[in-house]
Amino acid sequence: MTTNKPPHSPEAEITVLGTLFNDPNTIEMVADDLSPEEFYNDINKTMYQILLEFHRKNKPTTPSIILEEFKQRDIKVFADYILDIESNKVSKEMLNKFVLLIKETAYRRKAISVTERVTTKMYSNDPFEEVVEEYEKEMAGMTFSSNQSRSMSTLLLDTITTLKQRWEGKGIIRTGIPTIDRVFSGFLPGQLIVIGARPGVGKTSLALTFIHNVMQQDKHCSFISLEMGAEEIAIKLLAIESRIPYKEIEAGRVKDIGQYGKDKYETLVESAGRIGDWPLLIDEKNRSINQIKSYARQLKKDKKLDLLVIDYLGLISASGGKDASLYQKVTEISRQLKLLARDLEVPVIVLCQLNRKITDQTRPRPQL
Repeated sequence: MTTNKPPHSPEAEITVLGTLFNDPNTIEMVADDLSPEEFYNDINKTMYQILLEFHRKNKPTTPSIILEEFKQRDIKVFADYILDIESNKVSKEMLNKFVLLIKETAYRRKAISVTERVTTKMYSNDPFEEVVEEYEKEMAGMTFSSNQSRSMSTLLLDTITTLKQRWEGKGIIRTGIPTIDRVFSGFLPGQLIVIGARPGVGKTSLALTFIHNVMQQDKHCSFISLEMGAEEIAIKLLAIESRIPYKEIEAGRVKDIGQYGKDKYETLVESAGRIGDWPLLIDEKNRSINQIKSYARQLKKDKKLDLLVIDYLGLISASGGKDASLYQKVTEISRQLKLLARDLEVPVIVLCQLNRKITDQTRPRPQL
């Protein structure tokens, strides 16, 4: 049976406040992670604000003092309610459980609010794509974090386990180019790799060479192309796999004899058969950063993403508004892509086009 009452936990709110009342030292444990706005009950919200303020000023927090502070703020509260809160307390070890419950219910209330606003807009004449993008942007901004730190012993144990897996060749995606693998150790989960160069020097071809080599490792990959069409990408992959020059395939010059005495067209067909079995997806529809994030998360959920490649950074639509500068847009997109890589635990490669005018400078320095 459903209820229209927003999600909240009176028990958790009272228990957290009671624990802070009885042991002011626990305020330091929750102050950075729990905000007053995450309390549902207005009295509890104000009481938490008072406890934080008094703690910062090293003022005592007895029931009588708190009751007097409520009177000073012209907020009506019964003394029995404050005494009832004071009688509820848990250990420091259990405190975090109730803090997380408060945060989770606050997160649920915010998600409901966003969904209700979007539902209303769906009945309006607002462009469908704009409404969906706004919804994705707001939902993506609601990051629920437990803020649970790890002890050094746990951290080192996890680190050694990760390193052992890497030594065994697990968790690393090799580029297939020995020099690059030797210098950069391949692509690791959570990495954001930016490949920057001037136009026309082969950024896309390099990325597709990586993909070609990654396919031999039985990894799932998605290539998001914002510049070239999917067919053009397919021709480039055919050129890499068949070792027939791209220009020859593009121009249709594949009827003569190629290497090893084979007909080039026959070689091309055989290459197409092998590429057709690759766990590779080419996407040219998702252009905004929010669309890319939603697309990648769905692939990861379906266990179809081990590597994400984006071509290229400058064509990704940002959500920073029309007044945002290029620097602000690139910074925000880069930040979100890095967070996406860490969140999904996959390497993300993004190509970046450098300024064409650097060759005109006396001392050329790469610029976006």
